[in-house]
Amino acid sequence: MKKRVLAVVLAGVMAVSGVSMMNPVARSVHAEDDYSLVSYYLTDTEGKKELLVGDAVCNHLEGVEQGDKELIQGKDWEFGDAEDYGKKDAFYYDEQQNEVAFDWQNIPVEAFGKYVYRTLAIDLLAEEGTGITDVGESAYTVAAWADDVCTVALNEDGKTVKLFVAYMGNAKSTTLKVPAKATVGDKTYKVTSVDMYAVEGNVTSVILPSSVTRLEMSAFNGNKKLKSITINGKIKSIGSDAFSGIHKKAVFKIKANAKDFKKIVKLIKKAGAPKTAQYKRIK
Repeated sequence: MKKRVLAVVLAGVMAVSGVSMMNPVARSVHAEDDYSLVSYYLTDTEGKKELLVGDAVCNHLEGVEQGDKELIQGKDWEFGDAEDYGKKDAFYYDEQQNEVAFDWQNIPVEAFGKYVYRTLAIDLLAEEGTGITDVGESAYTVAAWADDVCTVALNEDGKTVKLFVAYMGNAKSTTLKVPAKATVGDKTYKVTSVDMYAVEGNVTSVILPSSVTRLEMSAFNGNKKLKSITINGKIKSIGSDAFSGIHKKAVFKIKANAKDFKKIVKLIKKAGAPKTAQYKRIK
């Protein structure tokens, strides 16, 4: 399960992963006033940071501070109009905010594998004509559904994808069968890896396709009911703690020759598998 921060979601307001002052066109803020935005980022409508193709985009902002003082919305500040600061009121999947804009209601397939950006405008009410603008990005690149359960994210090579999150609450069983391929828009990608904290919900069995060669650190960490894992002999890398916290009597079924079987068992043990786990070589 990916580490999330859930909070009150503000639709149609921008979010940011860090605070960086910019020079607004219509208004300005005094640098010595030391203003900052608190916990400000993009989410979907449920408050999740993992944005998917087709999602409506909402925003999270806990507040505005001046030094150590927390400012009050409606009294000290209110949301402004980005256009007053020379920025369009739209979301972008280009860091320079060029003409790749979309409205908040759905993320286009063209944004797959890219970060999402937007400009936020805050009007400060203590002095008329002053305000803050800030540009932020989504926490992750935009992912997409591979099927009813699994979402995928683009790998750095831009040609393959990884299992991003498997939402087991959507599944008809507790067995997770990771897909070998995923189609996003008019492109089909090979699934070659499993990301960190890749499972949300109860899972008792995982079946990995032969296309998967890498498991990131903490891939299945904390899945206490995970008792059966089928792995192919093409696995080359398993990150630390990938199997920490799974069922104590877990059984690893490994499709490999005798030589590769021994190598994979060593990788699994180093990745935090229970000492009481069993290993079986299968055809």
